[in-house]
Amino acid sequence: MEKNWTALQEQFAAAFQGFIDTCTQLDPALREQKTLDGQWSPKDVVAHMIGWEREATERFWHFLAGPTENLTYNNDAFNSQSVASRQHLTWDQALSELKAARQSFQKPIAAITADDLTRESRFFEWLESITKHYSDHIAHLKQTIELGELL
Repeated sequence: MEKNWTALQEQFAAAFQGFIDTCTQLDPALREQKTLDGQWSPKDVVAHMIGWEREATERFWHFLAGPTENLTYNNDAFNSQSVASRQHLTWDQALSELKAARQSFQKPIAAITADDLTRESRFFEWLESITKHYSDHIAHLKQTIELGELL
């Protein structure tokens, strides 16, 4: 079955909005508590997603410019750096930066043509991955909300 770029963009938009909606449901007392496996706070998860949105924006511009080599990522190091570099942000600042990163990411997405999609499969791979990532983190944040309700 041929992949549908428009449907994937809609799924991405829904996952992003679901993530934002879930973030707004968090008790302010839990936003910076290390609740995700004792390692990340909800704010850290937001910082982590900012990093991937920014990286995806850069990758998409590179893909649009022409053939590029595959990059391999040390995900743990990338995630640690994304979270550490945003520790100074407040919760509201982190959410604002995530929304700004999303706006930036929309620009290369809007520039992609059918020919680009035929030439470069990584557009689909990246957008599918980030969409799934948002969905996974929505589930984690909902667990945090449930834990907060139990306390």
